[in-house]
Amino acid sequence: MSAPRSQKNPRLFIILLTSIVSLEPIRANTGRPMLAPIDQASLEPELIAARTSLLNSLRIPDVDQVMRFIADDVQFDGLEGPNKPRIQRGLRGRFGERNLAEHLIRALTLGGTFTTTRGSRRGAREFCAPYVYSAFPAEYDHVIENDDFPWVVIGKHVPLRSRPDPGAPVRRYLSYDLVYVSPTGSNAARNRDGRLWPYRVIEEPHALAGFVPADSVRDPKDYHVCLGSRSAHWQVTEIAEGVFPSLRD
Repeated sequence: MSAPRSQKNPRLFIILLTSIVSLEPIRANTGRPMLAPIDQASLEPELIAARTSLLNSLRIPDVDQVMRFIADDVQFDGLEGPNKPRIQRGLRGRFGERNLAEHLIRALTLGGTFTTTRGSRRGAREFCAPYVYSAFPAEYDHVIENDDFPWVVIGKHVPLRSRPDPGAPVRRYLSYDLVYVSPTGSNAARNRDGRLWPYRVIEEPHALAGFVPADSVRDPKDYHVCLGSRSAHWQVTEIAEGVFPSLRD
C-alpha cells in the first residue's frame, strides 16, 4: 500500500506512552517518531479475563473452546459471512509461516487500545490488538522519502547491526522507532555456531540502515484482533490481515 504524498500536518506525531491513560507528544532523542507499547485492557477486568482465557485456549490449542469467544457476526479478512466456520477451519490450517492460532496469540500478547474507528463497527467501542495496529498514529512524519508505511520496532534497545550476523558491529540501538523495512521479507543467516538468525533489512540512510532480528519489528498491516461486547461478554468481533490503520481517524 502506498502512502499519500501529502499530509495535513507533516510535522505532527503523537506517541502513546506506556501509561494506559497518558497521551503526550514526544520524540526520541534522535528526533525520530516512535510508538511505545500500550495496553488499555486493564481498564476492563472482564476483558482481561476473556483475553487470558482466549489465549490459554489458543495455546493448547482447544478449538472448541476458542470458538466460544468468537462472535456470531465476526468479520474475517473482509470476507462476507458466515465467518465462524472459516475461522474454525483456519485454526487447524496454515496462514503463511504460522497457523491462525499463532497469529492471534502474537497479536493478543502485544497489548492494544480501545477504539471507535478501527474495530468491526465504526462508532462502537471495541478493543483492538496489537497496539501496533490500534495505536498507530493517524499522522506521522515520513523520516525518508518512501512510498511505504513504516513498521514499528517493538522492543527496547534493539541492536541495528552492520551485517546480517548477530555478532556484527552495532551501529546504534533502536527503541520503539518507526522504521522502513525492506519489502523482500524475512531472511536468515547462519551465525558462528551454524544456527539460523532470522533478520529484517532496515532501508534508511546513513547510520539507520542495517539489520535487526526479524521478530523485533512488526508491520501495522499484520494480523489484528478486535473484541467487543456481545450479550454482556467480550468476544472476538474482527480478525484481519493486510489492513493498514486508517489515516483519517
